[in-house]
Amino acid sequence: MIIRPVAIVVFVSATASCGLIACTAPSDGAGAQGVQVNENPMDEWFAIYLAGIPSPDRQVTSAAMAEAQHARAAILEMGERAVGPLSRRWESSSFTEKDAAWDLVLEIGPAVVPELRRRAHELSPTARIWAASARHHFGDATAVGDLVAMLKSETPHVRHLAALALVFQGDVPPSAEEPAVAALVDALHSEAKLESTAFSVAGAALACLVAATGQPLLPPDKPIRFYNYVAFAFPPPVHPFPFASDYLGDAPPDERAAIVAAAEAWWNAPGRTLSLRPIQPTWPRAELDASSRP
Repeated sequence: MIIRPVAIVVFVSATASCGLIACTAPSDGAGAQGVQVNENPMDEWFAIYLAGIPSPDRQVTSAAMAEAQHARAAILEMGERAVGPLSRRWESSSFTEKDAAWDLVLEIGPAVVPELRRRAHELSPTARIWAASARHHFGDATAVGDLVAMLKSETPHVRHLAALALVFQGDVPPSAEEPAVAALVDALHSEAKLESTAFSVAGAALACLVAATGQPLLPPDKPIRFYNYVAFAFPPPVHPFPFASDYLGDAPPDERAAIVAAAEAWWNAPGRTLSLRPIQPTWPRAELDASSRP
């Protein structure tokens, strides 16, 4: 009887890069062990990186954190070649994965912009919003147009996310203000969570409406707060969607209905005018994020 070696994956730490060597049994039945080098081990690197990120509900050893930093260095060393695998993480159901991919893409730098443009057609609509937001972060003039185009999506949730990203990031073209705000008003009826977080789409839409239009849709004792800027919870770089106080989700049904009705009455009022103002603090550009990194 031939005893075959069990397939194993060995992670080799290095100061500048990571090596993942997959040792597998040969397919020809020989007893010798074959060694194959995985030339694009992004999935393994990303998994190691995630495993080393501390969270409130998970303790991480110093060894895991060290391995995570080696994996991070290897991903960053790939540069724009890492963009494809990382951008697909924005299709994950896990916010932790989306968040980690966002940080890594922005850390790679402006070189990601052409690759994000090239790969946009490969991504789901929501992942394209993340990708366009990353391009916008680096000042790509075409990024806002891509977000505006998604306001015409046949899927309400995509329209809602595109409007949230546009209004929160603060570069809504005048021609897109009406459809963006229309999507936010419609999003007040949404029951969805915001990209796998605990924040709600409806709560984020209400926050953006109040902050960007100045409409008094909430009483003075309920100020809007964007938690994106709470550094201990969401350290830079700032995410593309607003994580805001969820007064709608926390309100009793009759109070929620009254808030939504007030927003719709304002929006549908004859002679209503609209002029959006930037949400403060304004969307940080790449140079601001770089200076605010620890």
